[in-house]
Amino acid sequence: MNTSTDRQSLTLENCQDDSDFMYFLKVVEQDLWLRDAPFDVQEEWVTESILDTYKENGSEMDAIKNAEDGFDPTPQFAGEPPITQAEIHHAAWKQHQEMHS
Repeated sequence: MNTSTDRQSLTLENCQDDSDFMYFLKVVEQDLWLRDAPFDVQEEWVTESILDTYKENGSEMDAIKNAEDGFDPTPQFAGEPPITQAEIHHAAWKQHQEMHS
């Protein structure tokens, strides 16, 4: 499965069987690692992004840009942000002042 006509049939489940894709993947992962990417290059979404670029006959640089553009630094949890030390100190100081008034 090493011809460009087979690229479209590649999925996350079977891409490891394609030696051309695996070479492409390793080159891109290594470059992302050397660039100190702010995400784990082993995450599934990164591999999927690289696979999509490969299937579109994109270059390694295209794959790197697509992975970097696809990174969302937003935490993947909902709710209020944690309380800062300054907020804790302010609340304690306010409570202290109320106790003395």
